[in-house]
Amino acid sequence: MRGTNPLRQKLINLLYLVLIGMIVLNLPVEFIEAFTDLNKTLERANYRLDQRNHSSLQQVAQFSKVDSARFSTIYRDMLNIKAISDSAVEYLDSIKTDLIARSGGYGDYHHLKKAIDATIPTRRMINDGIAIETKEVLTRTKLELMNYLDAHEQTMLDTVLITNDTVIKATGMPYKWEKYFFDNVPLGAVIALLTKFQNDVRLAESIVVNKYYQRAEAGISYVLTQSVPSSREEFKDELILERAEKRLDVFNMGEEATVKVTIPGTPEEVIKTAVIYTYDQNNNIIDSFIFKEGVGEISLSTDQIGEFKIKGVVKFRYPDEGIGEAQEEQVEQVRESPQKEHTFELDYTVVNPKPNISHRDYDLIYVGINNPINVYHPEFSAENYNVSISQGKISYDGKDFFARVYRPGFVTVTLSVPDQGGGFKKVAEQQFKVEDLPKPRAKLYNSYGGQLPATIFKKQRELNADMQGMRVDAKFRVMEYTVTYINKSGLGVFKERVNGSYFTDKSLELINLAEPGDIYIFEDIKIKGPDGKNIDVDPLAFTII
Repeated sequence: MRGTNPLRQKLINLLYLVLIGMIVLNLPVEFIEAFTDLNKTLERANYRLDQRNHSSLQQVAQFSKVDSARFSTIYRDMLNIKAISDSAVEYLDSIKTDLIARSGGYGDYHHLKKAIDATIPTRRMINDGIAIETKEVLTRTKLELMNYLDAHEQTMLDTVLITNDTVIKATGMPYKWEKYFFDNVPLGAVIALLTKFQNDVRLAESIVVNKYYQRAEAGISYVLTQSVPSSREEFKDELILERAEKRLDVFNMGEEATVKVTIPGTPEEVIKTAVIYTYDQNNNIIDSFIFKEGVGEISLSTDQIGEFKIKGVVKFRYPDEGIGEAQEEQVEQVRESPQKEHTFELDYTVVNPKPNISHRDYDLIYVGINNPINVYHPEFSAENYNVSISQGKISYDGKDFFARVYRPGFVTVTLSVPDQGGGFKKVAEQQFKVEDLPKPRAKLYNSYGGQLPATIFKKQRELNADMQGMRVDAKFRVMEYTVTYINKSGLGVFKERVNGSYFTDKSLELINLAEPGDIYIFEDIKIKGPDGKNIDVDPLAFTII
């Protein structure tokens, strides 16, 4: 899944910005206000980190829903981890809000009115003791997160959340932590620094959350073998699938559909340790089932008509892992007789004896794209259908029907078939909710920011658009953006505007300068959607390693 590195280099890279802040009194006001732009970029990066961590949490919540015996503890720990980091982030946010309010807020162009003023943060952070309190919060946050890591893993957090009592300046002189970061530092730099500390907390959270997510993912992600017999009813003497009535592979829409699974010749104490996991065609887990009295039952979804395929695996676990009811004296017997995992595939069809209009793949109809819908009548072929829509148009490609609509709201799709007396008669209708497509995002090398090796970064030639994992026929294209290059040694900040998705010669010159420690930001990104409109999307920030 999503890997989160210790990001030691990223921390070091961002700290150089603070050093710039220490000498910033000798620089023009325009450069001071650049910290406001940097702060915005960091805030957007923090939002993305928070969303990524939240996504991991939600996925484990689904795992726990499927199999609470195995995943509820992991889910509970991840909730605690999230609460620890959220508390620190909210504390830092309260300090930023207080400092901004004391300074008079933002001007007309959303730059801090007193970005160059060092007296406000010095009085508040140093004289009022808020800097020391901030260090205590960061230290406590790190220690609480360390409780969820093994001893050899805890050092990773030291590379992200640095809370040493002293920090060595470039001159070699040691400075107290609070004075190093906040004494006589301009307000603009302090705000950006506090946002950077929030970023450090989110990165530390990612390290811990990712450990628990990988532990959960390892428990459900099994590789399904390709050597699966073609017969739907019997897998030699190893695994048998059967249905009590009718055919194994045909179900009526809305029917409670179950398939029984048995494993002849397998001892009862072993069967008690077995769990059946089912997956969709993309290997995403659907559900899990246990065996009762030697028989497992798989539930199949019959919400939509059509042809479907599921994959499955029977996984055996030791009784002391929390699944099964085998007695203690049976454990060794099971351990000495390891069972092979059984994999299977099941094709099935859902039919409806009544005329029907339904979603084919998605929960919603989206504006501006071809939305596949399922239209069915038991007595007529699709070529005889008359399908209409209250707003938009219906198309048929010889196999599938598609609805294309032009504005949000609700639409009604109607199915009519030939009438014996001539003309057509309405036999079914269905209302659908219509929404705008979710906002796309930009990506580089299948990444949305973070660390990227210099060798890989220099090979990239364009910025791409992504629909956030949705399987919809929507064409999005990057139209323009700005590349910002921040040199690790503080030699300067360079920008280049790019029209189109591909890098220009001048932007490639900046890309080819990439060395470990440099930071690249792709911002002011505009993506054109299928409706022809340009959409502003979130920036990407990369640290070169």
